[in-house]
Amino acid sequence: MKIERKKLHLLLLIIVIAAVSAVLLLAWFYKRTDEQAANAEKTAAAEVDRTFTLKKGDLVLGITQPGTVSARKKHRVVPQANTRSTIVWIIEENARVKKGDVLVRLDTTDLENRISDGKIELENLEKEQELALESQKLEESTQAANMKAAEDRVTKADDALRKYLRFERRQKRDTLDLNISNAETKLDDANETYRNYKANPETDTDEDKQKEYKKKLASALSTISSAENELENTESSRRLWKMYDDPSRLKALYNEVDQADLNMEKVKVAIQSSRARTNRSLNNYRLRIRRVRENLAQNEKFLKQMTLYAPADGIVIYGNPDRPHSNPDIKPGMEVWRGMILMTIPEMSDMVVNLDLPEQYRSKVKVGDQVIITPDSMPSVKFHGSIDMIPTLPVNIIFWDSTSPKVYKSRIRFDKQSEMLVNGMSVQIEVITNTIKDTLFIPVEAIFEDKERFYVYLQTPGGGNREVDVKIGESNDRFVQILDGLQENDVIYLYRPHQGRTTAEK
Repeated sequence: MKIERKKLHLLLLIIVIAAVSAVLLLAWFYKRTDEQAANAEKTAAAEVDRTFTLKKGDLVLGITQPGTVSARKKHRVVPQANTRSTIVWIIEENARVKKGDVLVRLDTTDLENRISDGKIELENLEKEQELALESQKLEESTQAANMKAAEDRVTKADDALRKYLRFERRQKRDTLDLNISNAETKLDDANETYRNYKANPETDTDEDKQKEYKKKLASALSTISSAENELENTESSRRLWKMYDDPSRLKALYNEVDQADLNMEKVKVAIQSSRARTNRSLNNYRLRIRRVRENLAQNEKFLKQMTLYAPADGIVIYGNPDRPHSNPDIKPGMEVWRGMILMTIPEMSDMVVNLDLPEQYRSKVKVGDQVIITPDSMPSVKFHGSIDMIPTLPVNIIFWDSTSPKVYKSRIRFDKQSEMLVNGMSVQIEVITNTIKDTLFIPVEAIFEDKERFYVYLQTPGGGNREVDVKIGESNDRFVQILDGLQENDVIYLYRPHQGRTTAEK
């Protein structure tokens, strides 16, 4: 009895589980059916929405190219000090700064040491220069004394020569001539006396008188002989003086004059040489002092340049945004040098768009053409501007690859500046090259091509469609002008309808 009850309970449980499962399966089936119906309705509605009704309007022609927003003027922040250093502190990237704000501080330890060493060197050189000037004064005093002694020697030698020529030589010659004249007079007197004795002999025969006469006559002869000897001696003295003493004395005096002149020239040369050495030494001191002062002033100037300030208001961008692939990793501790671009501050108040205009579009675009600018990050926002500059010659888009396509590095100006425009923003540029007034045009996705034939799918009144050949005109990236084959208010499909619903009518 208990076993049968258990079987009955088990049977009832199975029946309940089966009923619940059937209810759940039925509910899922109805839900699935509803979802499929809803999806079918959505698909049908989407297909209905993918049509285009023709209306006449203005077709704007042009080209669409990518571009980049850039500041017309960018302030490059570079170290001006001609020395290598390292970054001690740097402001964060993308920070907004005001003109005069501190951007970078560089390590000044090496410069401070060079300035300190330069001051010590300058002080030592100035002291050495002062000692050299004092030594120059003493040397000039000694040189003046030497020059005075040499000049005195020349003067003394000249005076001695002139004195001999004017006085002593004449006096000596006159004395010798006078001695000869005196000796000649004595000889003449002696001869005259002898002749007188001879002409007036003693007539008295007195022996004593005769002896006295002979004695006088002998004395006269002796006087003549003595006078002749004296005359010969005086003439000999004059000849010896003229042949030996006078030339020797003249030679000695002239030699003394020459030696004095030569000595004075030697003194002059020595003085000039000494002055040249002294002036060269002083000039070296002046040159070294000037160089040390210039280096000191330059290092002090560099020291002031070790802190870099914002040249204008703006936002900090590390490196050179125009060449992002060549920018180093800017951070504290990095070695920097003069002219290295550490950061850029673009002036956000005057933004332009840089455009690489492909060579094949150059003939379609000219300066002054209007453009519509759409930022990639804000597709619903439109800005207006115009072509501001197109260069004369194109360049390779990859400057080191001569086979790369050529472009014209062009520039676009905004009609109105906006705070939404920032440096480096990527944009799409639609250049308006022409506008066709009051014409029919359709979206490009509605045109289909078969060899040289263009056609569209025209919606028929019953909801069907048929192919219609069309003649197209100008086009842009979105629309194509229709010259023939369609009329205003025609409805065309923007896709290729299902082939089972299409009837070809031409």
